[in-house]
Amino acid sequence: MKKEYTLDFDNKVISKEALLQVMSIYKGKADFELTLKDTNEYQLKVIEIGEEELSQKLRQDILDQQVRIDLEKEFGSLRADIVRYAFSSAENINE
Repeated sequence: MKKEYTLDFDNKVISKEALLQVMSIYKGKADFELTLKDTNEYQLKVIEIGEEELSQKLRQDILDQQVRIDLEKEFGSLRADIVRYAFSSAENINE
């Protein structure tokens, strides 16, 4: 039996990018319909295909993905600098 429900997200907190990324992860487990309910809110209609209850896990994964996106935006260049520094000694290993 297919279970259908909607989840609402404030678009000032959750980006469309995060929603789309998580939707792609759950492809095959659920069908989705994403709409902009008003100027401040996304509405995600979820139709679960299998028997697994996804609503709580789906919400957690959307929040997790948004945190990843926010951290990448804020600290992306710092992360790249750390990785470059960490491997800089290995670049000269053959000299």
